[in-house]
Amino acid sequence: MSQTGKLRIAYFLEGMPASGVETSTSLTAHALAKAGHAVTVFTPWVRSDRAARADDDDGRVEFFRLPRFRLPSDQEVYWSMPVSVSVTTKFGRAHYDVIHVHASTVVCALAWQLSRLFSVPVVYTYHTMSKEYTHYYRRFFGPADLWLESVVEHYDRLICNRARAVVAPSHKAAAYLERLAIEPPVFVIPNGVDERRFYPGQSDYLRERFFLPDTARILLFVGRLNQEKRPDAVYAVFRRLARWRPELHLVMAGAGPMEAALRAQAAREGLASRVHFSGVVPYAMMPEVYRSADLWLSASTSEVHPMAALEAVASGLPVAALADDALRGVVEHGVNGFAVQDIDALVQVAGELLDDTQLRAGMAAASAELGRRYRVDATAARLAELYGDVRRWAKLRPELAA
Repeated sequence: MSQTGKLRIAYFLEGMPASGVETSTSLTAHALAKAGHAVTVFTPWVRSDRAARADDDDGRVEFFRLPRFRLPSDQEVYWSMPVSVSVTTKFGRAHYDVIHVHASTVVCALAWQLSRLFSVPVVYTYHTMSKEYTHYYRRFFGPADLWLESVVEHYDRLICNRARAVVAPSHKAAAYLERLAIEPPVFVIPNGVDERRFYPGQSDYLRERFFLPDTARILLFVGRLNQEKRPDAVYAVFRRLARWRPELHLVMAGAGPMEAALRAQAAREGLASRVHFSGVVPYAMMPEVYRSADLWLSASTSEVHPMAALEAVASGLPVAALADDALRGVVEHGVNGFAVQDIDALVQVAGELLDDTQLRAGMAAASAELGRRYRVDATAARLAELYGDVRRWAKLRPELAA
């Protein structure tokens, strides 16, 4: 990829505010702005307090609210209107060099229209393993898994083929896109973390918030309490470990529809006083959350390149996780944690880490070292080079515009 000058970049995003995609998008937008580029983030919600405000915002990233509607869901999910006079007017005045789409839903239609109207090339990031979310559609279509998966693959291929270039945040996503045989080139550019905020240290934030004793050991889950994140599996691991470790507590940092059932299960099993639900934590406080914990635990296999993993590792937490290619390079088995194949093994390795202070300290140090690979300024620099290349390709072959 070649060097490029200063760019005007339009980011398009919709879905759930306070998500990992929103966090990574906002962090990258700010890193690009600090490098001198002009970035506008088009979203259906009022800008949140997450990455933008936690990044010492100085106003260089512009946020433009899209006309929106909320999906009939038990979660806060917003989609944009596919046509907007205000957005079209804004676009006509701003003269953007590139459009970067960070969602695969309705906002794509709006981005494609603007691309054609103003001859602006599109870059698309494959943030979400769409096939892992088909359970949300079964209420409408029934248990037709193979049919739904085929539809999702066709749709993923369609979305990718409307872009000049596709970004895969991990090798897992790149391998899936390779199997789909999409037309545009795919570039593996990982998500980035703000290393100025997420770094190793000590904190009593969780102990003070939940009135835990100094002797408490804290397992940490970070993410939505949804089926695809498998918080119930994390709870099952904790339950088995907690039998022999009265000092052990589980903190679930996040919110979602499974919270009520998890609370009820903990109460039935006599663990309510040792399982703690934080709800959505303000992003500025998340470094304190990680630094308060002893071990980050993950049972999800639906991720692309999870921000929670990057943040936990950058904060110097050892990891016990189910093996998933999304964690490749972030969790190195036997180095900064363990990536294992099933829940029984996850219980075993988490117990080893909790019981062996020296092992835990060594893996914590290794996490901090690995975390430095994923600086958001490096991610932004690689994206800026790609944007410059895409702009050049569009000038050479304008007939290929979306």
